Amino acid sequence: MTSILEVEQLDTLSSNASSTITIGGTNATTLDLGSNITGGSITMLPGFYAKASSNQTSAASNYVKVVLDTEIYDSHNAFDNTTNYRFTVPSGQAGKYFFFSQVNAGGAIQTNDYVFSLIYKNGSELNNTRSLESCESNGRITSVNSTIVDDASVGDYYELYFYTDLRSMTMVAQYSIYFGAYRLIGA
Repeated sequence: MTSILEVEQLDTLSSNASSTITIGGTNATTLDLGSNITGGSITMLPGFYAKASSNQTSAASNYVKVVLDTEIYDSHNAFDNTTNYRFTVPSGQAGKYFFFSQVNAGGAIQTNDYVFSLIYKNGSELNNTRSLESCESNGRITSVNSTIVDDASVGDYYELYFYTDLRSMTMVAQYSIYFGAYRLIGA
């Protein structure tokens, strides 16, 4: 038997101290909002976006965790920008997340130098993006962008790393070094 409940507004009881309205019960599996939703907010939370405020040097053939010490936003206080420079999935917020990053490196870049931007999950490489330079140039800036969607569980943590293969380089903060993510809706 299907029933339709038509109302102008849903609100909590005045005696209820909670501001949460729960739709569905133990048998509910899907809430279909349809295509006629015109107001309100369905947000992709949690989310964070952090940047580096200063340059950082990397020695050749050395993986370096990027110091992301400036939070632009952090909806659930889940990014540590003072000690570990990592995002940890908060309680109750498991799901698919879209991660994005950019690292800019400069220095005496030469032919066949590789520059990597790596996203780590729980201390292991999740993905990497690399740039191969094909010309010699002192002071040249190379930008490496990375994106990935990952199925995250509560407590999983994510970090941004940098790697260069042939010579030491400097990650240049003035050209925007950043790392961010947000949980996807409906994925």
